[in-house]
Amino acid sequence: MFFLALLMFILAGRYLTLNPEVYFPEQKAVYIAHTTGLLIHIIGAMLTVIIGPFQFLARIITKKYIRLHRWMGKIYLSGVVFGSLGGFYMALMAVGRCYRFHLLP
Repeated sequence: MFFLALLMFILAGRYLTLNPEVYFPEQKAVYIAHTTGLLIHIIGAMLTVIIGPFQFLARIITKKYIRLHRWMGKIYLSGVVFGSLGGFYMALMAVGRCYRFHLLP
């Protein structure tokens, strides 16, 4: 699980370079125009992905490390909230095969 999380962390890290060449062609203009939403989504998701596997270690749940486990849980949940908010914001601008949210029919 940690290996897959690390792989996902590394692959998502390329978007933090803010190099438009790594963006999907059909989304490039949207990503460039909404960099803040994209960064919030990516940083929140990367934080969640890298901390998640550690929360399942049996040793970290013991009484000796329970404070660390709780702090990591708080950071994990913060990453989920920020990543979700950024993802929802970016979903409103999605193009291509994704559904767009329409307020009026």
